[in-house]
Amino acid sequence: PTRVTRGATRLIGLGLIHSNDLASAIGRFREYQRLTPGLPQITLTSSNGIARFTMDTTRLRDTSELLSTFLLAAAHRLMGWLIGHRIRLSAVELPQHTTAVADLQQVFDVPLLLGTNVATIEFKSELLTVPVVQTEETWLAYVGRAPFDIFSQREYGVALADRARSVLARGLSGTVVSADDVASALAMSPQTLRR
Repeated sequence: PTRVTRGATRLIGLGLIHSNDLASAIGRFREYQRLTPGLPQITLTSSNGIARFTMDTTRLRDTSELLSTFLLAAAHRLMGWLIGHRIRLSAVELPQHTTAVADLQQVFDVPLLLGTNVATIEFKSELLTVPVVQTEETWLAYVGRAPFDIFSQREYGVALADRARSVLARGLSGTVVSADDVASALAMSPQTLRR
């Protein structure tokens, strides 16, 4: 296996938490992939309200179902942690054929499509604009508890008020931010935000 450069995880994480939103964090991770040559290449596409996050696991030396599942689940959990709440998936595609479908469905909490060419998760594309709410302190704590938090914590406890404050602090448009702007950034309706 290819080794990851010492300090790469810390550097990558610091870059991710300083991204404006989930889409820019994923884009930044793609830029950093030369620091982690052993990981599969990722792509992010969005069409018709659905975002597709794909990992090309065909280049992995170990093509076991466990590794593909681990990497995809870790990416999913990290994305949710970055924005402060769980990302509900609409579809999961995995390249392996397995009899442990029930176990895999517990990992992703959605029906699976097996035997595909790449490992993919799909979710609402509006989540790509949700702001990253984590800080350097929370990143260092997260890494310090890894990999435990990646697989044990399914809901991410950043309060809505904290997420809204983060949007306001970043100044979505550089001017006064309206309730509609904040609601849109948090992937909810203005009525839900007011409640």
